[in-house]
Amino acid sequence: MAKIVPFKAVFYNKKKIKNFADVVSPPYDVINEKMRLALAKKSPFNMVYLILSQAKGNFNKYQQANAAFKLWQKKEVLVKDDLKSIYVYRLKFRSGGKLRERIGFLSLLRLEDKSSKVFPHEHTHTAPKVDRLNLIKEVKANLSPIFIVYKDKLRLIQNLYDKFLSKRQPFISFKNNAELHDVWRVSDPKEIKRIQNMISRSQLCIADGHHRYEVANMYREIRKQDKDFNNLAPYNYCLTYFLDTDSKGLVIWPYNRVIKGLNNLKPEFLLNELAKVFVVKKLNNFAGLTRELAKNNSAIGLYNGAYYILFLKKESILGKILPKASSAYRKLTVTILNNLVLKNILHLELLDKEHIYFTPDYKEAIGKVKTKEANMAFLLNPVKIEELLAVAFAGEKMPPKSTFFYPKATTGILVNKF
Repeated sequence: MAKIVPFKAVFYNKKKIKNFADVVSPPYDVINEKMRLALAKKSPFNMVYLILSQAKGNFNKYQQANAAFKLWQKKEVLVKDDLKSIYVYRLKFRSGGKLRERIGFLSLLRLEDKSSKVFPHEHTHTAPKVDRLNLIKEVKANLSPIFIVYKDKLRLIQNLYDKFLSKRQPFISFKNNAELHDVWRVSDPKEIKRIQNMISRSQLCIADGHHRYEVANMYREIRKQDKDFNNLAPYNYCLTYFLDTDSKGLVIWPYNRVIKGLNNLKPEFLLNELAKVFVVKKLNNFAGLTRELAKNNSAIGLYNGAYYILFLKKESILGKILPKASSAYRKLTVTILNNLVLKNILHLELLDKEHIYFTPDYKEAIGKVKTKEANMAFLLNPVKIEELLAVAFAGEKMPPKSTFFYPKATTGILVNKF
């Protein structure tokens, strides 16, 4: 049974920060160096100075983040809420040419113990966890929320927004590029109890933030060694953004694979090998490829100077390669591509950054082939939320780089300070 609690969030002071768009940021793991510099230029108080801090003077980057975090609080750039609340969060954004809206909420999620179960859907890696653990040790705060999806047939949060919150002014509201962010406090104990009960009955799946979730658990274990360890302190919880899986604003993009550096690979060899396990159909153009992908969720697109669509001949092929995997896992197009093409034909490791570039953008993937930066691009349909949950609830994890939840949960709207 999962447990959530309200909390007194730390947030930017409206008297000090006139435009929140200048100080929030994406999560650390999608920020490249160019983006980091651009965010840093927006404001000396942008969250990037905390989540991707730089060493300065005698301080390493983690100590520098802590020094900045303390200074911002001392200057009241960051302030703490007066009331413990759960925070309903509406985000309006565009994706696929459509205006979309998702209404979720932010609260603290009790970290794993014997009575709770949170299902991950991705594998994690050591280096990012070491980095984030060093940061949390210094700042003693969750600076970014993890992103969790759950299913609620009664649509409690949506109904709460429709009936009450939509008629009130949000206490945080700002526009960031084409996105509109609004946050309302829910401090009524009765409403909080209803939300807590709903989550306690739900199965929770981590959509994004696996490393941060594991690091929060690691930090809690460290704090357990303290003589003054408090089982109810905020470090026993993790700042979490929750979204109903039935939300119309739940958008998952695919992670396409762009293959580079295989200049000795002949196109004829590739097509002959593919034809052994796939039905290979040549198409006229990009529009034809996207139409075929839209019509066939199990199809894989290929561009290597020409356009192709691939259909697996027999599902039983994956059963022989992955006999212990569930049917839901074997049916994923990313599983098919990884095992039958990247591994068996191209002999690549799945996270070989030297030869594989990952992007959710079809046009970017094809563009890299057209400009000769890459040899070929494999285009995938996005994983459906039902597919993701089937794999996660079976106790399995998705292949690396399977999903890109869009937009990512914004960093800096609310912070959980220990």
